[in-house]
Amino acid sequence: MFFCKKCGNQLAKGQVFCTKCGTEAAASQERVMKQEKTSRIALNEKVEIPWKLVTIVVIGIVIAASLGGGHMYMMKQADLLKVIDKFDAAIQGNDADALAEMMNEGQSAAQVSEEEAASYIEYLTEDEQNYLSLLEDLNFQSSYPVTDRNGNNMFKLEQKADKKWFLYKQYEIIFYPMELRIGSNLEAAEIWLNGEKLKRQTEQDAYIEAGYLFPGKHVIKAEAASEYTNFQLEEEIDFSAAANNQIEAMLEFDSTTVKLDANFDDAILFVNGKSTGKSIREIGTVGPLASDGSVTLHVERTHKGETVKSDQIQIFEDTRVRFTLEEPIVFTEAEIARFMDSYFSTMVASINTRDASVARFVMDLEGKAYTEHRDYLKVLEERGITEEYLSMELLSYEEVEGGFQVRTNEEYHIFYGDDTGKYKSFESEFFVTLLKDGLRIHTLLSTKELESRDL
Repeated sequence: MFFCKKCGNQLAKGQVFCTKCGTEAAASQERVMKQEKTSRIALNEKVEIPWKLVTIVVIGIVIAASLGGGHMYMMKQADLLKVIDKFDAAIQGNDADALAEMMNEGQSAAQVSEEEAASYIEYLTEDEQNYLSLLEDLNFQSSYPVTDRNGNNMFKLEQKADKKWFLYKQYEIIFYPMELRIGSNLEAAEIWLNGEKLKRQTEQDAYIEAGYLFPGKHVIKAEAASEYTNFQLEEEIDFSAAANNQIEAMLEFDSTTVKLDANFDDAILFVNGKSTGKSIREIGTVGPLASDGSVTLHVERTHKGETVKSDQIQIFEDTRVRFTLEEPIVFTEAEIARFMDSYFSTMVASINTRDASVARFVMDLEGKAYTEHRDYLKVLEERGITEEYLSMELLSYEEVEGGFQVRTNEEYHIFYGDDTGKYKSFESEFFVTLLKDGLRIHTLLSTKELESRDL
């Protein structure tokens, strides 16, 4: 397409003059054709870039990529693997000091001693396969806490706030301790942890807050005292019972509370042979007592100067104990009268046969009366005296220590060697003992003649 160089009118191809202003058109067409030719030549020519420039650009790209990749690697790996290796080296090398330092840097809830770190190492390596599994989790699960089989958090990798050389991230291992609570089934028990006294428990089956610690060998102890028994119990903490990083350790004393009963409620209770000074009626229930058989109970009762003891009862898991005391033998007036009547008739038989052994069934052989009777038989033998027992009247009796004091009025016919005879009556007083075989005459305390007349 051509135009007039003077007025701009469009010219047809081959047109010599502009039809509008008359200017010659050949010059305009020639210049346009030259410009088109020049443009076609320029498009067909290649642009050449210098080789030095290309080399510089390529080297720059390689250096930038190396620096960028190295920087990214350093940011990620410079401290992460180093921390894990340090942790593993402390565990595998049993370096409690190094581990304690890492643990104290990685948490502030519990100050870890070298001894506690050594115990933690023992806990982690008790099951080697389990430890290797935990270590593998630490390598591949750095964003979340590594947990044990019960879901308790153990440790995790975490980025530090400051950077190395202000460029590279730094990592540390965060350790998660267990929160410990200790209790016992006895009220007012004193609690110890690893030999250190904590505080007194205020209520039965209540827990006290014992702080934070890491799994390992930890010994808890409780001591308690009741009125009659001292308790002590020591155990190691079982960390397999932990959940949600909390563990509750309940020290269960073997104890029982016993309700007491006896056929005489005024009997005095004895614990392990020592008198409580209190009767069954006053105590009623005793406890807590150790239920391991180390405690024995018995009761004693003193009546009329005689003390009776029950059998000893060893305490295990008893909740009720009954003591049985031997019932004292109670004699009625009629029974005492019958015995005295038997005594007098037996004594007359012994006199008449001159045989002291006949009297042994009514006399206390340890008493004075038996000895006196044997001597009296010799006198009667010399004088040829025999007797006939007539009757006896019980005047009085009184229970005293060891037996009874008895007064009687007895009547006899007495025959002498010269064939004479007399009626005689006496008032006598005796000390009568109570033996396992029954009543026995121990001592003739006094006797006086009331009446005497010839037959």
